[in-house]
Amino acid sequence: MDSKFSLFHHAAIIAPRSRHDDFLALKNQDPHLDFELYTLEEMEDLFAYQYDERALEEVYKEVGDEEQAEAILVALSRLRNEKEYASPKLEVLKPLQQRLLAEGLLYAIPNPERSFEHHNVVISGYQNTLRISNVLGELHNMAICYDTEEIPAKPLRIYFEFADIYDELRDVFNRIAADLASGTSIDDIYLLGADESYQDLLERFSLYYGCQVETTASAKLYDSALYHSFRADYLEKGPAILSDFLAKHPGDKNAEALYKLFARFSDLPHDEKTLKSFFDERLKHETQDAPHYERVVRQLHDYIPPKNAHVYAINCSMGVFPPVAPEGDYLSDSESASLGLPTSEDLTQEWAAEVNALFDSSALVYVSYKKKAFGGLFFPSGILEEKGFKAELSPILPYEYAQDGAKLFEASLRDDEVNYLRVDKRLKALKNRKLLLDYRNFDYTYHPFVSVNPDEPRSYSPTQLKKYYGCPYSYYLERILDIEENAPNFSARIGTIFHAVMQSLYQVSPFDFETAWDKAVAEESEKNGAFTPKENALFFRLKDECSYVVAFYQNHDSLLFDPRYSTEKPFHLVSEDNPLVSFSGQYDKIVEFGKEHRYYIIVDYKTGGERFSEEMLPYGLSMQLPYYAYYASQEKDLQGAELIGLFIGPVLSPTLVKKVKDSLEKFNSDKFRIEGVFAKDISKLLVLDPSAYKSTLIKGLAYSEKKGFYPYSLKRAKSPEDFAALAKSAKDLTLGADQKIRSGDFTIAPVKFKAIFDACAYCTFRDVCYRKDEAIRYLPDGKVEVDEDETSADEEEESDGLE
Repeated sequence: MDSKFSLFHHAAIIAPRSRHDDFLALKNQDPHLDFELYTLEEMEDLFAYQYDERALEEVYKEVGDEEQAEAILVALSRLRNEKEYASPKLEVLKPLQQRLLAEGLLYAIPNPERSFEHHNVVISGYQNTLRISNVLGELHNMAICYDTEEIPAKPLRIYFEFADIYDELRDVFNRIAADLASGTSIDDIYLLGADESYQDLLERFSLYYGCQVETTASAKLYDSALYHSFRADYLEKGPAILSDFLAKHPGDKNAEALYKLFARFSDLPHDEKTLKSFFDERLKHETQDAPHYERVVRQLHDYIPPKNAHVYAINCSMGVFPPVAPEGDYLSDSESASLGLPTSEDLTQEWAAEVNALFDSSALVYVSYKKKAFGGLFFPSGILEEKGFKAELSPILPYEYAQDGAKLFEASLRDDEVNYLRVDKRLKALKNRKLLLDYRNFDYTYHPFVSVNPDEPRSYSPTQLKKYYGCPYSYYLERILDIEENAPNFSARIGTIFHAVMQSLYQVSPFDFETAWDKAVAEESEKNGAFTPKENALFFRLKDECSYVVAFYQNHDSLLFDPRYSTEKPFHLVSEDNPLVSFSGQYDKIVEFGKEHRYYIIVDYKTGGERFSEEMLPYGLSMQLPYYAYYASQEKDLQGAELIGLFIGPVLSPTLVKKVKDSLEKFNSDKFRIEGVFAKDISKLLVLDPSAYKSTLIKGLAYSEKKGFYPYSLKRAKSPEDFAALAKSAKDLTLGADQKIRSGDFTIAPVKFKAIFDACAYCTFRDVCYRKDEAIRYLPDGKVEVDEDETSADEEEESDGLE
């Protein structure tokens, strides 16, 4: 055997995956070489409990959350039953571990130390070997050595600074092309630091420069149409469809991945909600199949390159070099440490050591950094100053390898002109050559490919109409193309729970808050999955807040004469003007009351900051209460009663700071007061609220026997004709929207209304929207003004109280 290979004979080599090919290549030179290859993580896993997908399925049945199930399995693989842990979370896992061990779903590899005892243990690439020492340190009869690397006498100590991402990529692609022209194999060239923002541009620049750079596939299987159509069939028909699935998609790698996953978990209980949640979470982490390229510039995804590599490090900015590892979502750093798992600090230190070693190695041939890209500003990494790198600004190369370099250069200068109003002197000459005729030239308007049947009955709710008037294109995607929106977020789920408790308040007798709260939380968890530990912690505060809301309404409801409550009632009302149009929805609460005369109010609960705005109503953006008023005007059960109020009821107020002088009762009363418009008749309001002169129920209501309504109250006071006009406006806006929808009016035209409403702010379709800024419709300009009359009146109210 060649003496230069003696170090690796009968060896256990611990090296990053990027170096395994280097060692396997040695066997081509000497077929008698005998060694085993491990990564650091594989070496650690040998000494932990092993598990497979069966164990994941079993733990998922326990917790109902795929990500949490995977994190629990990692903890179970390292948990030691004989050890006492300070974390109650880890102690609770011990019975589950014992059950999985008894069922054979967790198992240990017999005598894993045999892979290392009586061997040469060769460590290659890793800078911080503490984790290796922690595992192998107690073994005997082995020799640990290091595969050393040569440090250059003059390591690279210059980096290139560019104005933007285009100049940066133009320079690095030219240098890679020159490197290839000098005879360097493309298999030895690696690109480091290209995050997701670079991927599309890497594909474009690869075409221009004729050298393909491997791009990172970021599309997930969850986002594929194949998965969603297959999931629908599976939920309907069950595992029986698996046998024909691959035959329908021969050679499709994505279909093969779906088949393997669904076949592996075909024994899961066939419950639609459980299966949908489980497979959705799994496939949000599975990448779609991407084309496989050979002879390409590879992207380096860690900081340990193969031997003889030429590493081009781009995007060398703060937050990228070196990275900072976050603390785990399920296991805290202290819990990870007690299990022998690396903490976030350990990982950060390991990565920092690897980055430092790379920046001192002969593998690093190029470093660059950009100042601006995609509207963001960047700053050079601190490691550049620490290592003594000097900046060279936008170097001019003596060669240009791009097939369309002039076009790229013109695009870069035009971006500077459009985005930053900087005009380069060379731009005029480039424009005269007319090389780039299609710069930013795309049609952002909507062109229909799915039409609406003009004779089809259609039903509208206030939420749908707000979506349409906010941006017709968003409505088109959601309601016409039936593109499913994202899963409900935590705020929406809290709103569901609060609404359910308020519904129980009026429908369950006798009402018990604790029972109603527990039932609402349990039903929401069953419907949309378990809450995370962080979310559960918030319930301690939210539960108290909900109890205060209940107490507020119980107090004021007790003052009503013969109240009759209708809550959370769905309705469907066919339009008298157009039988193809129907009004549908579900109001939160209608309260009818009174002795000599019967009155009623409509209340819509809100856990957010949205309020009724007459100013926005003509634009169809605040029509929920008028919409319910129109329905109520047609409801037979309410024909003998008069509408005297349309209100928003805040049930989760953003006001969380109590003044020292205020009692808790006054604090809660103030923040939960209902807001909206009310009758322009104090006698009617006194039937609703005996404190109507200085109302503790209705925000913005104050009345003086001498002067009548205060000026700020007068703005909200409405006659019966005014209430009828509000209801009619909701009807007209609904019919108007229907006409536009049937005509195919789905333009990309998001609305911004002062600082109150922005259709793009929380749009679930932002990633697929291709609007230009000029498409935005700016409704009445200006900022939200504070009602000075109301402010002064509130101050007056406080001073009156002090007197």
